[in-house]
Amino acid sequence: MEGACARWGTAGVVVACASAIAASVSVARAEACPNERIRGRETYGQALPDCRAYEQVSPVEKSLTDAAGEPGIVQAAPSGEAVSFFSVAPFPGIAGSAGQAPSYVSTRLADGSGWATQGLLPAAAPGTTDYVRGLSEDLTDGVVLGEEPSEPEATVYNAYITDMATGTSRLLAANLGTYKLSFADANPDGALVLFEAKAQLTPGAASGAYNLYEWDAATGVVTLAGALADGEAPAGGSVAGPGGPVVPSKPGGATAGFYTQNTISENGARIFFTALRGGTIYMREPEVERTVQISAGDEPAYWRAATPSGSFVLYTERQARTRSARRSPGTAGERVCRRGRDTRHVRRWLVRVLRRHRCPGKQQKRQRRSGGKRRRQPL
Repeated sequence: MEGACARWGTAGVVVACASAIAASVSVARAEACPNERIRGRETYGQALPDCRAYEQVSPVEKSLTDAAGEPGIVQAAPSGEAVSFFSVAPFPGIAGSAGQAPSYVSTRLADGSGWATQGLLPAAAPGTTDYVRGLSEDLTDGVVLGEEPSEPEATVYNAYITDMATGTSRLLAANLGTYKLSFADANPDGALVLFEAKAQLTPGAASGAYNLYEWDAATGVVTLAGALADGEAPAGGSVAGPGGPVVPSKPGGATAGFYTQNTISENGARIFFTALRGGTIYMREPEVERTVQISAGDEPAYWRAATPSGSFVLYTERQARTRSARRSPGTAGERVCRRGRDTRHVRRWLVRVLRRHRCPGKQQKRQRRSGGKRRRQPL
């Protein structure tokens, strides 16, 4: 085509050929980079490598206020199709709330033409204030805490869960008293929600301590998720994920801003929590009312992460000091523990090695009791 244009030499043909070449180049670029159309709209995006692109997810009209963010409110859905953020003052035409910076979720439009923004907080009634306490991982559900005045000159909290697709809200927990609630986790479809609260919402919950609860969307019922085999909460209460003596911020869990993702498995069959007083990690299976101790040692453990299926849990556990460690304070290490699908199977690694060892298992304990010698295995 290009050679033919040069040979014919007519202006009309040259223009037509140039248009065809530009069109073919544009198609080739689009095929090589799906973000080419977006990159063309943003001047700064054209300089990004590897087909990356900038997109503005907040509204263009902001009434002279800015979009802002901080951990706990700002997050992105794993699909990349939704982003949450807040602003110092309400955006025009989008509902906000007094008492906390207005919070929003922007979702990508189906035709790819831009983003739509909706407020997370309803318009506050006189004398009330609403707070966003947490968002589901895919940003389809938001947990909102409502602060309402009661007599005499007191405040009572009620918590609601908002469906971002419909904008409707359901009661999550009522009559929390003066205690607030912290969202911990939810399974992917939002049917089961974990949250922490100091209020004693169910029989068996620890009084005057933080407890981990589960809300069932099908029934609207709240049950005690942080429960031992007898159905009672551990002495001192419990939180999702890390907590207890080893965490720097008390009590731990979502209440103290710790990482609590995957503390409930995708199918909702497994829940992981830490007893606050002893620092022991447990797995609760609500469907069969069974609780299994995950951390095997006597020392407090630090929950780190779990797989979405709940098949594996990673945590660190303090190791007992050896004689040489007692003579040199501060040299005791930690063991990293990986608990498998079979709760009797445990594999561990050292983070800081004092001396090579294996954590005590059933066979080693039997050898100790019988006076047998243990052969040290490589890590």
